[in-house]
Amino acid sequence: MRDFIYALLRTQTAYRQVFQREMRKEKIGISFEMLQIMSCLFNEELMNQQDIANKTFRDKSSLSYILKNLEKKGLIERVEDTKDKRNKLIHLTPKGVDMEAKIQNVVKGVYNNILKTKGINKKVSLCKEYLEDIELVFKNKLNEV
Repeated sequence: MRDFIYALLRTQTAYRQVFQREMRKEKIGISFEMLQIMSCLFNEELMNQQDIANKTFRDKSSLSYILKNLEKKGLIERVEDTKDKRNKLIHLTPKGVDMEAKIQNVVKGVYNNILKTKGINKKVSLCKEYLEDIELVFKNKLNEV
């Protein structure tokens, strides 16, 4: 099991490095973590911090740091939730929206390049199925009394 987890971590690291390299090539000045958050906001106009944390598998404190940096770059903005004044909603600024096409081109390019590898589609599908099975095993262990 340990070797399996290490293989997942190595794959995740390689995945991040490819995206960071491609974003540098295109002169997109954001980190991989920022890319993940912006991708969430490309799909939903307004999101609260907890929803973004859930979708990016981050805790709220580390997410807060990344959001602050995206604000400094002028890519996102926090606005008061009219339904709950304690809550802040996050959305892309016009500058952030303008970056969407460039970022989506990088994402599509990376995925298309990987999918050109012979036989990779079948392997990806099998891995996804296996990982879902393993996730269920872990969740069942968590629910044992």
